[in-house]
Amino acid sequence: MAALRVVSVKIELREKMYKLEDLENARAEARKWGDAFANERSNNPNVYLAERRDAGIKVRRIESYLKEVGIIEKTDDEILTEKLDALYPNARSKTIVNFEGKRYQVSYFL
Repeated sequence: MAALRVVSVKIELREKMYKLEDLENARAEARKWGDAFANERSNNPNVYLAERRDAGIKVRRIESYLKEVGIIEKTDDEILTEKLDALYPNARSKTIVNFEGKRYQVSYFL
């Protein structure tokens, strides 16, 4: 039986090197589709749904990459979440945890 190797993930990460310009372009595209939806006069609530969803996903993916690399600063909430995840990796949802004298409730979203 042949052993399976996963190399596509590492190659994909090396190929996707985003810059701030890419983020600006993605945000502009998301704004374009949002405006197109707002100005649409048909009675179809799903018009431009795929385009708006894909543009939003692209913006989040680029922002995530730029934050991981350090080009964009992470927010205080993101830093706190990373610290809590590191301290309490096995915490179940709705568990109350203490960190630096404050209490936080663990919440997981799908």
